[in-house]
Amino acid sequence: SLNGLADVVSAQVADFTTFSSSDDDDAKRVDLVLASDILYDVDHARKFAEVCSRLVEKSGGQAWIADPLEGRAFGARDAFCQAVGLDVEITPFPPRHNIPEPTVLIKVQ
Repeated sequence: SLNGLADVVSAQVADFTTFSSSDDDDAKRVDLVLASDILYDVDHARKFAEVCSRLVEKSGGQAWIADPLEGRAFGARDAFCQAVGLDVEITPFPPRHNIPEPTVLIKVQ
């Protein structure tokens, strides 16, 4: 709004656990899914992958997920990447003064 984009950009906060395959298709058209610190549980990672896959495929958009490099639920990131079924690119970011923990950006398209 402050940057004059209110008529161009819209955002919605959503809980991926509430999406179902019977939801209205028009309600799920998105250009970008953003998530962070979400891949801690293998089962939830697979559910989130299913939702991301549907949202990205319908719109031709992308999903960007920030995830700590280490120290979280073992296998959750791998479970997500395998279950999403789309192109996945993982970019590591080293620690910086404002980002003390090594992080990766997972792009899905």
